[in-house]
Amino acid sequence: MIEISVEAIVQRKYMDRLAREKEVARLDGLLNGVSAFSGKIRDYSAFSYLLEIEPNVSVELPLRKFFTPQANLTFSGMEHLKGGIRDLEHAIRHYLVRDASYTNADSLLSLQKYLSFRVMEQVSMILGEDRDVEVLKMVGEFDTSASESVFFCLRMKSTILILQFNNDINFKRHQKKAKNRTSSAPG
Repeated sequence: MIEISVEAIVQRKYMDRLAREKEVARLDGLLNGVSAFSGKIRDYSAFSYLLEIEPNVSVELPLRKFFTPQANLTFSGMEHLKGGIRDLEHAIRHYLVRDASYTNADSLLSLQKYLSFRVMEQVSMILGEDRDVEVLKMVGEFDTSASESVFFCLRMKSTILILQFNNDINFKRHQKKAKNRTSSAPG
């Protein structure tokens, strides 16, 4: 008879969590790099991260709590992707490469398809065998920023994988206007 100690089980869960976090960091780097090639520098940004969630709690609550120290987050829209992760690959395409003046429409679509496939490879590594996940698309707004944010939330058992895509163009415009007002003020 094989005896498995509680310590071995805890160690296994810790290693699984560590491996998952490493894959999320890789995905975050991929998203960050891809967003740098859209539009002008810092027009768009993208991130991935994990949040803990309690059973029977809405995905909105841990996401709001995550940002509360810096800003209040409100949601203006929520959509369940009925096909789950199967629909995610298509849903994220537009957010990966948005404004690419260096390519034509056909090449842009091919690039979006390729990059969304690569993102889904990383997502598959993070999910492991946990394929039955709820996938939500939520549009969020912050009270301290004019950035437009879209969150794709993949709810696993006790964790949420967040893919966050920001359109920072309006944020940059507001910062530029504020800077111009400050520099033109009599002093």
